[in-house]
Order: sequence, then C-alpha cells, then structure tokens
Amino acid sequence: MSDKGVAFGKEWQLMKLSRTWKPYNISDDLLKIITEAGNYDTKELLKEAAYHKGQSLGGEFVSKMPDKNDRVVILETFFLISGISYHIHKEENNTKIQIEKDAKKLVMGNWMDEPTYISFFSGFIGAITKGASIYESRNIITVIV
Repeated sequence: MSDKGVAFGKEWQLMKLSRTWKPYNISDDLLKIITEAGNYDTKELLKEAAYHKGQSLGGEFVSKMPDKNDRVVILETFFLISGISYHIHKEENNTKIQIEKDAKKLVMGNWMDEPTYISFFSGFIGAITKGASIYESRNIITVIV
C-alpha cells in the first residue's frame, strides 16, 4: 500500500473521531462515587464545602442586585431566571417560600446528594436573606424569611 493510502486512512479516522469526540468531564462521576460510598467525614466535608460555595454564590448574586431590593424579591428573581418552581405565602410576621426539591438539577450537577444540596442551598439562601430559617420535607424545601 502506498503512503497516500495510509495517510488518507489516518486522516479519515481522525475526521470521524473529531466529529464524535467530546471532552468528558469526570468530576460529576467522581463526586457521585464519593458521595455514595464516602465515609461520614468525607460527606461532612462535602456538605461544608457546598455550604460555603452557596454562601459565596449567594453573596455574588446579591451584589449584582440594586440595594433597595427586598431579599424575597431577590430570591424570586433567582428562582425565575433559574426556572425553579416555587410558591410564596405572605403571612403576618414573615414570608414562607416553598421550593420543589426536584429543582436541584437546575442548580447543581446530577451527582449532588440531597444533604449536600440542602447545605448548598442553605448557604445560598442564607447569604441572600440573612437569618432565614430553612426546613425540608419529603419533596419541599421551605424558607421562612
């Protein structure tokens, strides 16, 4: 076979591969393995890191909003632009916001286990609302501001 045949075959293979190959991000897979099989200390470390990351991102989000905005309005803005389903109940002394837990896939990667996600969200909401209480039930996260 001539060199031209080998070169063409090589180029054809590279062309086929370049159309289908995409860089693969293994971090989600690795973190999923760690959260599923990790020991207690590892899981607590991930929850703590998620909380601090949530605080940081929540602080960044607030810094981009006008100072006069109510914190509930800021949360609503975040939910709306993120496509997160929520319900607000204004009561006499506070405001109750209920968020569906399935919204976590819109905010986080698919590897995130629920306790780590709740930690992230607690940090995020805490940075925005300063003193909100966060409760979770089977399908709902409730924030009382």
